[in-house]
Amino acid sequence: MIDTVLFDFDGVLIDSLPTMSLAWNNLRLKFGIKPLFSEYQKYIGLPFNVILSNLGIPPSLHLEIHTAYSDAAISYSSETRLFPAALYILDWLVTNNYKIALVTSKDLYRTQYLVNYFSLPIIHLITPESTLRGKPSPDPLFHACTVLNSNICNCVFVGDMHSDMLAAKAANCEYLHFLSGYGSSFHLSYGYPLYSLQEIRTFLIYY
Repeated sequence: MIDTVLFDFDGVLIDSLPTMSLAWNNLRLKFGIKPLFSEYQKYIGLPFNVILSNLGIPPSLHLEIHTAYSDAAISYSSETRLFPAALYILDWLVTNNYKIALVTSKDLYRTQYLVNYFSLPIIHLITPESTLRGKPSPDPLFHACTVLNSNICNCVFVGDMHSDMLAAKAANCEYLHFLSGYGSSFHLSYGYPLYSLQEIRTFLIYY
């Protein structure tokens, strides 16, 4: 019986792509970074420093760039929108006594800022600061279960990226892949497709 629902953040509960694009282009001007946002977008879902490494940016610049990106993303927060039914499904889960948490590659400062900004009923935030390894490692999912006092066998993870699917598979956790997110182009080899967030309710009722 599933009693815990874990959510990725970007591309699942929030559409933050316009914010990320503006923040990245701000960095390109400030630091003379060559890769376009279209290249950055391929790696959404991975920890930020991993994305920078994949784009060939020297580790010596990671901290400075991360700080500047975070500040720019906060300044463009008004460009971020909730996905339809995000607040509805969260309220339904809370009302029906499901345990919930965010498991995201976004840093804690920006995650907490946006949770407060949208008044989301989520207390537990699993961010890159929480574990040594981020997704696609299963560590963040296991850590979420520890925080929530849940068993991974009683969890479902809702994600949208290849790294989300791989993390769920490695953790042997049920997985729902949100098709309206940012990673719908790859073959879904584990879990179930999710066409709308409302379907989470149906999945839990009939699981």
